[in-house]
Amino acid sequence: MSTGTPVQFTFDADERNVPSKDSPIAELLVESDPSAIAEAANVHVRLGALEDGLPLVLSIQREKNVRDGLLRALGVSCITHLPEEVKPHLMALEETVAATRTSVGCEEVDGDLLYLSQQRVERNLVGELVGHAAQSAVLNEHGMNYEAAKKWHDSKTCTALEVKRGGRALTLRTFADGQRVVEPLQLESFSCLPTARFQVDVEAASRGRYGGYGAGGGAGDEGRPCYEGILSDTARYHAALRRGRGAARIVLSRHDFVEHVILPVAAFVHDKYHAKGQVHTLVAPSTIRLTPEGIVVDDQSASCESGAMSAAFFPSSASPEQKLGFPVETSSDVYAIGQLLLKVFKGASLYGEIKQFVVPGSEATVSLLAVAGCYIPVLEGEARKSYERFVMRCCSYEKKDRFATARELHHELSALLATHPLHSLGSFSLILPHSAAFAQCAPDAPVEIARRVVDLRSQFC
Repeated sequence: MSTGTPVQFTFDADERNVPSKDSPIAELLVESDPSAIAEAANVHVRLGALEDGLPLVLSIQREKNVRDGLLRALGVSCITHLPEEVKPHLMALEETVAATRTSVGCEEVDGDLLYLSQQRVERNLVGELVGHAAQSAVLNEHGMNYEAAKKWHDSKTCTALEVKRGGRALTLRTFADGQRVVEPLQLESFSCLPTARFQVDVEAASRGRYGGYGAGGGAGDEGRPCYEGILSDTARYHAALRRGRGAARIVLSRHDFVEHVILPVAAFVHDKYHAKGQVHTLVAPSTIRLTPEGIVVDDQSASCESGAMSAAFFPSSASPEQKLGFPVETSSDVYAIGQLLLKVFKGASLYGEIKQFVVPGSEATVSLLAVAGCYIPVLEGEARKSYERFVMRCCSYEKKDRFATARELHHELSALLATHPLHSLGSFSLILPHSAAFAQCAPDAPVEIARRVVDLRSQFC
């Protein structure tokens, strides 16, 4: 699948955007201590790097006066419209605020002082690449019990920053009952996908829009000229953003998705769970994390021993025994990995008889597909037959007919991919909206300040 016509370009050394040590903004980022958040009116703190390597900067800009907010509250457009006796009090209030502008936006949580940003910084790259994020499904269907689902529905999540101890970036989830859960902020990275490429439209700035691209999509206008290259070539990527002045698309071939995502998922699940007699139970796009160290599959504390019943599941990828509340085995995870592989093939599906079951211990009715076969229209000949047989070995209705463990799946899929590569299937494409913000900065802006994706303006009033 072509997403544009590549354009060759070169760049000068100054386009690498290495921050100048003389820049006051760069100095603020490099030298500022996290504790300055509780003291300064305006501060910028680097939280880490986003998925494409561009910096994630927390930009805190606090108002130094209460005049505008107070006038708005009183419905007055100008201070001259206030009674004369009120003006001195307003000025005195402003002076007090200016002298005590500490801790605005900060709150003590479990004994630690945190700065709370109301903007969340969370993505799930695999879920967005394959066009599936299952978190909503597990909440909206009976994949979790009602109490658990309601608890998550009623929770609120924000990004936080430790003020006193180390300045770690955190995620704070607050539940309706007042419970608070603090976890490290998980920022994903394409660095574990060595073949990931970028594309930036040459005409993006003049069009004033990003074009018709989306998760799992392709080009809106075929043949559109674009800058492209390997994402790991940071200097070229930055130069392309400057030249194109628009959002970048990350492109990953479907063959490479199998090699660098699905196979590592199988290896991770076996090494961390199956080798120890455990079942992950929640293998799905929304739990797969791309980290600089490699693929991680988050079990959200729902893993269990083989032979036990799982506490939760994703309806879109769970095995039949999980949905019915029967004991799960390592082959239950194999079923979920097979469902992930199926998404690589456009138009692919399982087919068979639909069976209706009543979930034991409840009145809920579940529709299950008694799989009779697999249909993959984008392949031909022996490759098609081989991949259809493989998917059936993963997603068979009967546990005994599946691969027993993710290790067996990994071994067979590696051999199959070597025999029948999938290079002809095209690519997944994903827009990175934040890259456009970097592109719109002045060409001489230091990289460290070009990406202010978290911007909270805290007011004193």
